Amino acid sequence: MRKFVKSLVLYFLACMFVFCIGACEKKENSMDNSIVGVEFQGNSMSPTIESGDKLQAKLFKNGNVIKSGDIIVLYVGDYEECAAVGSGYLVKRLIAVEGEWVKCEDGVVQISQDSGETWQALDEPYAYYGENDENKENYDFDIYKVGDDEIFFLGDNRSHYGSSIDSRYKENLSHLDRLYTIKDIYAVVIEYQK
Repeated sequence: MRKFVKSLVLYFLACMFVFCIGACEKKENSMDNSIVGVEFQGNSMSPTIESGDKLQAKLFKNGNVIKSGDIIVLYVGDYEECAAVGSGYLVKRLIAVEGEWVKCEDGVVQISQDSGETWQALDEPYAYYGENDENKENYDFDIYKVGDDEIFFLGDNRSHYGSSIDSRYKENLSHLDRLYTIKDIYAVVIEYQK
């Protein structure tokens, strides 16, 4: 009888061990799809996202697909230059990724994928240039070449100069004197509620 109980206990422990390993693997795999909540503060994404709006975002892992137009959450707290960013996080609109060139003339953001030979205007229904697009013709920035592992992002609120601290370091509208990298992306916004 003792032998039977001992065998039963060992069998039970072995099953528990296998179950725990499986649960840990499942939990680790589910981390790939982890959703985080973010409360947005500021006006750089207005009117798309207003201060106090609640965002749901999927944690970003290198290798995930991102594209122009995605709203991204960046963690910049490790940059000494970003000490003024209270929470260490920025929420912005992804415009360009490595290998692309970007510029803006008269409020029209354009992308080139062939080293600036040809340019394609982005369709940006979310971009806000003020009432009746009053600032659109004054919204310009120089050409940026987005290098390896770099990203270029803007705020949706483009109603006046300096309404968004973003990738435009040549115009002194960035915390950095260079472009941010894909490693700075913390999450990609999947939903927001006003």
